[in-house]
Amino acid sequence: MLLLKLAIRNITHAGIRTWLNVLVLSVAFVSIVVTEGLYDGISEQVRHTEINTNIGGGQYWQKDYDPLNPFSYDMAHSVIPAHLNDQIKIGNATPQLIIPAIIYPRKMIQTVLVKGINPDQQILMLSTNLLNDNKDTLSIPAFIGPRMAESSGLKEGDVVTVKWRNVNHTFDAADIRIVKVLELISPLIDKDQIWIPFERLNTMIQTFNHATIIVVKKNAGIIPATNKEWIFKDENTLLKDIIENINRKKIYSSFVYIILI
Repeated sequence: MLLLKLAIRNITHAGIRTWLNVLVLSVAFVSIVVTEGLYDGISEQVRHTEINTNIGGGQYWQKDYDPLNPFSYDMAHSVIPAHLNDQIKIGNATPQLIIPAIIYPRKMIQTVLVKGINPDQQILMLSTNLLNDNKDTLSIPAFIGPRMAESSGLKEGDVVTVKWRNVNHTFDAADIRIVKVLELISPLIDKDQIWIPFERLNTMIQTFNHATIIVVKKNAGIIPATNKEWIFKDENTLLKDIIENINRKKIYSSFVYIILI
């Protein structure tokens, strides 16, 4: 009881200084809780988005594929091995073929990645069924994201010429028709990228059943790697750079917490 009376007396006698201390500490603690919650929320949202729209339950990469080296894309594809082809047929995996190309929007030149994906795949949460559009047989149906639309000036219904190099190192060209600008949240599947049907892209570069990466379905279990041409990347490996970047920001924010306290 004596301690309580002493505490009340100190608070009332200190006057405005006490309330300033209470206010500053409250702001500091609330700021810390809000900032930590924000970083945790961003981390979880990024993980959720990337898994659902890009990496699935993991990916097999063709051994020459290096996403940080654009010069590797031309040769970074090969025939899908039998054991992975079986998984694709039962819906446990879906292939993607990635080819560098050039488009000519608004009488300008822009380098892009043309990505072939199976229109009927059910593994990634992308509206790939739009690629079944056959209204115009003279052009190739494609969809893009908002970042690609902004940088190129393309919109739904536009037709743009694309030029690529096939496996014989011969240049070829065709018209691509944008059937939809999808709200792709992840920049990893949006920036400077055009999505078209998987088999159509194989035909364009004169290959059959070639892929660059193969996305595995979540909770599909362990798919054995029986071919040295293909290297499996699990979820943690594919998300490593993103999570490390968020963790670095959390470390930087700790200095602000110290100053506030």
